[in-house]
Amino acid sequence: MNLKNLINKIQERQLETFQLVSEFQDWKKTPNLQTKRRGLYWIWTNHSSESLQTILTKAGTKEVPITELVTRRHQLENICKVSINGYKIVYNGIGGYIKEPPAFGLRERINQELNCNDKRTGTLNIINRFNDYNSLDNWGVSYFDFDDPKNQEILKLLPYEKNFYLEHAKNLEVDWRIEYGIPILTRH
Repeated sequence: MNLKNLINKIQERQLETFQLVSEFQDWKKTPNLQTKRRGLYWIWTNHSSESLQTILTKAGTKEVPITELVTRRHQLENICKVSINGYKIVYNGIGGYIKEPPAFGLRERINQELNCNDKRTGTLNIINRFNDYNSLDNWGVSYFDFDDPKNQEILKLLPYEKNFYLEHAKNLEVDWRIEYGIPILTRH
């Protein structure tokens, strides 16, 4: 297996899925990510570092501390620089069900990053952080769906035992960061 080749193919495919949050939330838009799927996701913004530093974190929550992370990291070399049309990747993760039948998935995890009222959940919680400088138009998402048949050719590059997602998602998330840089809002 050529890991660099695999990561580059995942990168190419996820770039094809880039859409604004408003488009992602529109179920009528096709193609769109189905529920109860598994895979990797990326959160994008067109905010500048200065603008991101104005997005406050609610006290007593586990929200990603956007202001703190951007203020501390914005001049570091290995921050992800991948961009499309003025939007840059600021966060990435994995999402999907572990047990069958699936009760939660990749789409659901992305939506949790966008809107989560549970203060115990570590999330970006973008929708609930509106201020004068923040709207849905400032944010985008992309993803790599392990369950999409057109991605099976890429996944065949991985050694397979029982479950691609359980066996490889976490490693691929980290491997992508090593190849393309750490998104500035990534905590771990």
